[in-house]
Amino acid sequence: MKRARILLAEDDEGLRAALDLLLRSFDFDVLGATAGGQAALADAARLAPDVVLLDVAMPSLGGLEALRAVRDCVPSAAIVILTSHESIFYRQEALRLGADAFVLIRRVPFDLIPAIEAVLSAHRSRDDTQS
Repeated sequence: MKRARILLAEDDEGLRAALDLLLRSFDFDVLGATAGGQAALADAARLAPDVVLLDVAMPSLGGLEALRAVRDCVPSAAIVILTSHESIFYRQEALRLGADAFVLIRRVPFDLIPAIEAVLSAHRSRDDTQS
């Protein structure tokens, strides 16, 4: 099976580096790591990743706005929202806008890899039924 291709959008430089390292340690192919929503959208359109990780709070274009745009330009990509916001509003809004998963940043060590594996599995199953 081919390695899943991931695009990472997180504005905190230290967290972005840690996420990149974590993803690579699980043998994911990290196509790029960007700090803003506009750059994430441009990279998603250019690279067509399997998974896009989007932080909710980013400069130039927030994660929820970027989610809509990425969903439109790369409909095949699974989208996982990352946030430190505990409010249920963000989870509900992200899912309403088409996110495939939602992970609290404080839960990344426990929940991120299982969330990515789950959305990849769901997308592969969906693709198999559409073939």
